[in-house]
Amino acid sequence: MSRDRLTILGCGDAFSSGGRYQSAYLYESNGERMLVDCGATTVAALKAHGIRPVDIDRLLITHAHGDHIGGIPFLLLDYAFLHPREKPLQVAGPAAVAPVLRPLLEHLYPGFREMPNYEMPIRFTPIAPGETVQLGSFRVCSRVAIHLDSADAFSYRVEGVRSTIGFSGDTGWSDALTEVAAGTDLFLCECSLWESNFPYHLCYATLLDKLPVLATRRLLLIHMGDEVLARSNEIELEMAHDGMVIELGN
Repeated sequence: MSRDRLTILGCGDAFSSGGRYQSAYLYESNGERMLVDCGATTVAALKAHGIRPVDIDRLLITHAHGDHIGGIPFLLLDYAFLHPREKPLQVAGPAAVAPVLRPLLEHLYPGFREMPNYEMPIRFTPIAPGETVQLGSFRVCSRVAIHLDSADAFSYRVEGVRSTIGFSGDTGWSDALTEVAAGTDLFLCECSLWESNFPYHLCYATLLDKLPVLATRRLLLIHMGDEVLARSNEIELEMAHDGMVIELGN
């Protein structure tokens, strides 16, 4: 059996700081491809890696901010005009994501739904806070992220066939992150700020302080803002970059 693989299509923040693409992580296991988040730049990133959007089996969303779902309309355009899907795309995430999907496309492309080739090839699977669901070959455990005023943003622990990856999503510090990271082969952890009391994002100072309780085999910093990137020579932790391909499992 082949190893699992993670391709970092985009690890930037909403501002594409440092020229990075917005959030999009392709997790491959057991011949299946799951895209975790789908920022506005995702289709460009997929095609730069020679991956057709139609070859994505499912999509897992952390929350409904534009730099995490803004690429979905462009997936749908690709399905409508270039590569029609033979089966619906499974989209999973907080319940708040579902009501956004159709209006997002229709606001960007008014009148698109009246076109003969219009369809919404999406099957949405809601995930509740603290729930564990099976999405094909992937077992997904959700934890509430500290990013919105309600339980509409998640961190995820995702088990493939031969590996386990933790995704912090956008979040301030929460002890739930220790559960997400524990025993993982890889933990992708946001680091938007250098040193700040802003409650809805993590800063590098906090991560250094909490590092002993993040029991992962490998931690990668993602979603880094300009103030973090400007001090990259001071950072002791591993920083992700667009285009990284990480083989996982034996």
